[in-house]
Amino acid sequence: METLAIKITKEYALISELSNIRTSILIYYILNKKYPNSLGQMMDEKIILPFQADTVIDRTYLERASLNKEGEILDPFGNPYKYDRLTGKLNSSTSDYTAW
Repeated sequence: METLAIKITKEYALISELSNIRTSILIYYILNKKYPNSLGQMMDEKIILPFQADTVIDRTYLERASLNKEGEILDPFGNPYKYDRLTGKLNSSTSDYTAW
């Protein structure tokens, strides 16, 4: 059983990760005029700035993260994030944190 301190640390990590991934999704949408098909795509695809003569930035939209065997990004509690490619919405699948 995890301590309260560990749980709180994971909660703060979840808040940070959700914010960072959601920002990356928004940047992807702004630059590509569509949402990415998956979070995994954002870990593979380089950022291209169309307004700067198609300048490629030598980094991806998302850094490599902890993945499960299906290739899904895991939240700090070890559960996959739920991503809707039609709406761009992202949530945790961890019980009690799905509305964050």
